[in-house]
Amino acid sequence: MQDILLQFDEMAIRKDTPWDQAQHKYVGHVDYGQGEVNGEAPLATTALVALASGISGGWKCPIGYLLTNHADSGIMVNFTVAATTRMASGGFNVHGIVIDGATGNVGMLKKLGLDESKVVLNESETILDIPGAKARAIYDVCHMVKLWRNLLFQNEIIWDGKLISFKFVRFLYELQADLFIRAANKLTLSHLKWESHKMKVKLAVQVLSSSVADAIDFCRLDLGLPEFKDSATTTFVRLLNDVFDVLNSRSWSGQGNKSPMTVKNYKEKENILLNAVAIFSNLKIYIAPRKQTKPIVLPRPKKLDLLINTCKKRPAVGLIVSIRSILAISKSLLTRSNQPFLYISTYRFSQDLLELLFGVVRSKLGTNNNPNVLEFKLILRKLWHHNMLVPVKTGNCEANGDVGIQGFLPLERKKKPPKTCYEEIIASFGYFNINPVINCSFYDNCLVYIAGAAISTILETMECPECAFALLDSAHDPISPDLKLLIKRKDRGGLHCPSSSVYQLVKMADSVFRSCIEKTSVVPTTKDLDLKICMLVLEASVSLELFPSLESHVHKMEFTRVNTTSHYVNLIRRVVKQFLKIRLYDYGKRYSRNMGVSERHSRNKLTLFRNE
Repeated sequence: MQDILLQFDEMAIRKDTPWDQAQHKYVGHVDYGQGEVNGEAPLATTALVALASGISGGWKCPIGYLLTNHADSGIMVNFTVAATTRMASGGFNVHGIVIDGATGNVGMLKKLGLDESKVVLNESETILDIPGAKARAIYDVCHMVKLWRNLLFQNEIIWDGKLISFKFVRFLYELQADLFIRAANKLTLSHLKWESHKMKVKLAVQVLSSSVADAIDFCRLDLGLPEFKDSATTTFVRLLNDVFDVLNSRSWSGQGNKSPMTVKNYKEKENILLNAVAIFSNLKIYIAPRKQTKPIVLPRPKKLDLLINTCKKRPAVGLIVSIRSILAISKSLLTRSNQPFLYISTYRFSQDLLELLFGVVRSKLGTNNNPNVLEFKLILRKLWHHNMLVPVKTGNCEANGDVGIQGFLPLERKKKPPKTCYEEIIASFGYFNINPVINCSFYDNCLVYIAGAAISTILETMECPECAFALLDSAHDPISPDLKLLIKRKDRGGLHCPSSSVYQLVKMADSVFRSCIEKTSVVPTTKDLDLKICMLVLEASVSLELFPSLESHVHKMEFTRVNTTSHYVNLIRRVVKQFLKIRLYDYGKRYSRNMGVSERHSRNKLTLFRNE
């Protein structure tokens, strides 16, 4: 409980001069908490908040704030030193100062004695010069990941002579958009046009993920597509993915890199992080020459320089500083003699706790998510006192028992429509192509992967072992090795490979679905679309020899009349329905996103940052 981190960040507030009835005066000006506020001071546009969070125990508490007009490094230094010394004098051990990569924060760390150039070379510690505390500098990992995304999308990086370029991510998105299918990743148009959503960490993390790297490697290595030739991008993306997982562990039950840091796995995680530090230190980037006033006949070539020595060094240097600080703090807490930690969740070193507090503050006013100075002060006061209130157990009344709801009319069940004849349902659906029309290895492998995800869900509730065996790839019903390339690329030990019969059913169902969406330029609004596709596939499967391992099993079940529903028909229906559940949901989400990147988030943030 006494081992804490201090987090600092600014929240934009609305410019206003509200009347404070309690103080009998107008408020809303810049206030540093040093006495009477001058009426000629500018109006406050941000609230600089300090949050104390326990490294263990899962608690957090805001301890103070300043009303500022964008705090500079001098204000940040005074506020940080005051908050740290106050907490240290109260018996707390302040191990770190968590901030983002804003210019004022970087200047604050420099004034507190942090020499980033020496920290990168491991020639200096990350401890800040604050009296009474040994606090280390920590840049928020989520902010650094967003900066890495921005840097890689706008520049080409050289790593050991190999090119790191995000043009391969664009190629992957275009391939998936053309075929209306995805190779087990979450790439959408919003991920490529991230400028409208630059504050969303989710979009940055999903681009810099192992799923995108696996999809690119699948296209490059397994399918041999020429667009993805010669790329070191996937190796570097996996490196960033591993670093983020290690520095964002949340649960004790996490596995692999997402597991918390302990004495046993500390060395393994240290090797991952220090390897990343060495790579970040050696990355190179092309820097455009400065503009010259004199006319130049020939254009000057771009200069190749170390990334950590350029003006775009913040993502690399910031992550290096955070890695060294988090490793040092974790080692001291895990190995100390007095009450050592059993494990450390590195998620506690992020600024997420403070961002969640800002979200709570903005939600307290209902439809108004942009409080002014007075509203911010009252909301924060309410949050401070919230956990101090204890419900009274004594009183002169008690709760009523379960007497039921009185005075309401009974609700009638909705009447089911009369059953329609099977032939009428098919006729109302119209004609759609039941035979597969696309011959593409990328498309086929993606279908097999989706089919594997569908049968994984079915196997969780499957009671018949013979039917469960028929769903999986086996010698009785083998699937072609050329169709298992994506599953092999993605498999970490938990994926299922479907049988050839499952693949045939899935491909027929997807062919009907694609035929349906190709008839219209919008999302089909056909009622009971999934049920009608399922009926068409059932009708077409009569002439096929599916699930050969079930032949004796089906005859036995029908002979003994154990179940009124044929296992063969039930298995086909479950496979098709589960596949369509995945496919239809994914298409609907991607269709709405590909219509255009939503501007709601960017416009809302623009309104907040303009203090309106």
